Amino acid sequence: MDRIFEASDKGGALWVIDADIKDYFGSINHDKLLLLVKQRITDRRVLKLIKGWLKAGVLENGRYSESTLGAPQGGVISPLLSNIYLNYFDVYWNKAFGHLGELVRYADDFVILCKRLSHAEEALRAVKWIMGKLELTLHSEKTRLIDMYFGKDSFDFLGFNNRFQRFRNKNWQWYWTLQQIPSKKTMKKMRANIKEMFASPSKLLLNMEEMVKLLNLKIIGMRNYYSR
Repeated sequence: MDRIFEASDKGGALWVIDADIKDYFGSINHDKLLLLVKQRITDRRVLKLIKGWLKAGVLENGRYSESTLGAPQGGVISPLLSNIYLNYFDVYWNKAFGHLGELVRYADDFVILCKRLSHAEEALRAVKWIMGKLELTLHSEKTRLIDMYFGKDSFDFLGFNNRFQRFRNKNWQWYWTLQQIPSKKTMKKMRANIKEMFASPSKLLLNMEEMVKLLNLKIIGMRNYYSR
């Protein structure tokens, strides 16, 4: 979130590619992933173990299905392997296309912040080309180009909504700054968490002080994550 703020608010990158990879965890090519792993690991036993994890298959509702693609979500090593696969994207982007915009990625979620519309359009073409090399596809309905000039549009990332808003400083002069606040989806989840705490009728028998203590645990936890 700090990188987004630095690039956008201080760096003037107001055109954003908000991208979504279609079925990422289920689309990872095993052979290409193992080639990337072999760049750092030479121990054959470890490579065999990783290959075994990838080829282990999935047992769902008593039915076994073979794994030919992907790193199934829920597998102990899947988050690490999926990060290794997209590390190629990070390295290649910064080497060949970094001049177009700032890439900010967390797992399979990423945005690219650009200073000009022409850069953003070229960046989107470059992303599609790199994804093609990785045999991945961008979700056409969920991938969009955002214009953040004067708060026209916003985007969500890691539970935060990012939008430019206008405020007055101490001298009553107007200025624009990037606001990073919990998204609508996050706010809905927060309310659901609090509602769930008091779903049991027995909780209604608690006195006010005990209720406040229970609420504070949730509220402090949410504040620690979402405060900016």
